[in-house]
Amino acid sequence: MTGRLPAAPWAEHAEVIVTIARHDRQNRLLLLDPGSLAATPETNLADQPRTDLTLDLELNDQRVRELPETLSPEWLFESGALLRCQEIAGALATVLDMTVQYAGERVQFGKPIARQQAIQQQLAVLATQAAVAAGAADMAVDAFHDPRRQSLIAAAKARCGEAAGQALAIAHQVHGAIGMTREYRLNLYSRRLWSWRDEFGGERYWQVRLGEQVLARGADGLWPFITELGSSTEGARQ
Repeated sequence: MTGRLPAAPWAEHAEVIVTIARHDRQNRLLLLDPGSLAATPETNLADQPRTDLTLDLELNDQRVRELPETLSPEWLFESGALLRCQEIAGALATVLDMTVQYAGERVQFGKPIARQQAIQQQLAVLATQAAVAAGAADMAVDAFHDPRRQSLIAAAKARCGEAAGQALAIAHQVHGAIGMTREYRLNLYSRRLWSWRDEFGGERYWQVRLGEQVLARGADGLWPFITELGSSTEGARQ
């Protein structure tokens, strides 16, 4: 077995590295000994361990298990994107609460900055992006077992990433310089959100996937493609 596992989280603390590979036209579960892998320690923007692992070894039958076709590398990648959507939505809800609270406590020119119309408009946009991320993440969860889940997860991950970018820009504008200090909690959320946007595919990656699906349907297939996705999420909620 040869290959590379990029950005493996917390690999240095693991007793076993688990991954999926394709062999003889079947999906296989590999149980790898971390000590047998070449490791290059790295971190993401949030300083969380993301180690690059290189494989060049022989595996016995005890470390290779068969898997059903449904448990493919693509399934694992989509599931990771779905989890990141949920994490982004949850973190943005906290960022919104922190920013609203700070704007109500920060006094400038004799009154809280939350009473300034410009700040109120920005907070409204921030609240909208947090709500959109929550809705997109829930949509993808509701339709996780739908045949068109790839399209729904693609739309959700792309939109959650966009929401994180717009919301964080506003949150840091409202907080000012204090938002990036190590002593203040906002930077803990913002650095994780910036990392989660890119992990398991960033906005561009999933937008390209969606675009390829639309192009495959042709010009007359765009509207049916959109309405079919909408009907699948409604059915999942019911």
